[in-house]
Amino acid sequence: MSIPVTKRELITETLHGKKIADPYRWLEDGTNSEVKKWVRLQNKHTARTLSSRGKIPMFAKELMNYHDTGFMSAPTKVGERYFWSERKKGENQPVITMREGKNGQPRILVNPNGANKEDVMAISYWFVSPTGKYLVYGLSSKGTESATLFVMETESGKNLSERIPYTRYTDVCWLNDESGFFYARHHDRLGRAGVVIGVRAGWRRQTHEAVRARMQEVERGPCGVDSRQIESR
Repeated sequence: MSIPVTKRELITETLHGKKIADPYRWLEDGTNSEVKKWVRLQNKHTARTLSSRGKIPMFAKELMNYHDTGFMSAPTKVGERYFWSERKKGENQPVITMREGKNGQPRILVNPNGANKEDVMAISYWFVSPTGKYLVYGLSSKGTESATLFVMETESGKNLSERIPYTRYTDVCWLNDESGFFYARHHDRLGRAGVVIGVRAGWRRQTHEAVRARMQEVERGPCGVDSRQIESR
């Protein structure tokens, strides 16, 4: 039983003076027809190998036993509000939950578990503003991890108009007065064009000069960014 061959490409980059080979970079583009063919062949080979040994039912049962259990993250206290993520038994993805005070009723803010099981959504990250008034969170679809950033007003549970795409693995740092936040995003879906450091202040794009001036008014944000360290680009 032959194993499908995986193509290697001669791609080398020099990073910090070191040459780094990346022969499998072509596999990063999940929309490419060649990559889709490679995935089909790998899945077919895996299924054939496991079936020949009669192991699929056993593996499926063990995986479901380990996966289908609930969990809850440690709560984050912001003001008098508590925020956490949790997944109950039987749910596909965790949800973000908020509670007012120690004795308040839990309220789900973000639930990516939609009715369409084919379009799997997941929460990639979430950050609460200094007073708990806003929640920034990222949603990615079908395992792409190329999240879109949303901003929610926690009191109403409604999203603001903000939509920032390609915010894969970003951190978010708020200004102290919650008038804006720092974030990072890629130029495109694949992230090959580098990273953009952006700022939202007053919920609109600002120049670095305007942000520096605003940070001088509110001093430092909770992430400890000093306005003197922001460069104009």
